[in-house]
Amino acid sequence: MRHAGSILIIVVFFTVAGCASRITPIYEDPSLNIKVEPNPAGSSDVSSIGNARLPRPEDFAGVLRGFYAQKKQGLFDYVIGGSRTQAIFPEENLQVLASELLKGLRSAQPDERVAFQVWRTGKKGLRDETSGAMYLRGSLLSVSVDKFRVLQRMSYEGAEGGSGKDFDLLFEPGDAIVDRQKGFVKSFLGSDTPIVTLDLNRLSGTGPLADKAQTNPTAANIPPEQAASPASPESVSRQTLSESETIRLLQRKITQLTESNQELVKSSSGKEEELAKLRQELVEVKQVLADKVLELDRLKSKPKRKP
Repeated sequence: MRHAGSILIIVVFFTVAGCASRITPIYEDPSLNIKVEPNPAGSSDVSSIGNARLPRPEDFAGVLRGFYAQKKQGLFDYVIGGSRTQAIFPEENLQVLASELLKGLRSAQPDERVAFQVWRTGKKGLRDETSGAMYLRGSLLSVSVDKFRVLQRMSYEGAEGGSGKDFDLLFEPGDAIVDRQKGFVKSFLGSDTPIVTLDLNRLSGTGPLADKAQTNPTAANIPPEQAASPASPESVSRQTLSESETIRLLQRKITQLTESNQELVKSSSGKEEELAKLRQELVEVKQVLADKVLELDRLKSKPKRKP
């Protein structure tokens, strides 16, 4: 029995050591840490998924801009009226982040993923951390976020969600989302890791992965007779589809903003009515108090009868 236990310990040790040895650093500075590591999800058959060419860094930065967190509204946010929607990746180092993440995705094996840690320094020198991972399966990009802006030193504002799990992971445009998992644990306990899976092919032509080499051909890669000819009906149709898709997304955004504005108006009008009622009650209380003071003065001014 003791011999079997020793063998088990040795196997576990070499398994952990093997996983650690597979971690490949990609980039590191005081605000970023990117590495390739074994993927807990393992590898899968991608023959039925389709392939996607990795975008340019500037285009991939546009994809990263689409990820945002919708934080659950706690007491502090409710009192100060803070925003509940925030970008996952900070704009100040987005270009470097996009470039290095692409390097990791290119070098990752089918059973590996690219992990990232992003630190920001805010007011009073406080640093917060956002961490997660991403991997490709054909044209599908899966992104998970373990922590979102978790402060290194706890404050009252961060005490309500100090675990970094008090948010939902979202992406815009929503048409590119294939799957969005909260998980059983998150649905009931709020402690699981949110995951969003995108189809990069759905972004091509209408989103940040538009192929400029196809939409803006040059004389270097097309014959001269085609370069001089007018646009074909098929290309005009594709361009019209792209413009109509953009218009539809803008209309949906306008509708969302209009609904949010109407909710704010309703909320503010309700507060104004409540404030007016409180002011009226205050006036009435002041009047009652003035009447009581006058009555007390009259009682004091009456001469006392001698016994």
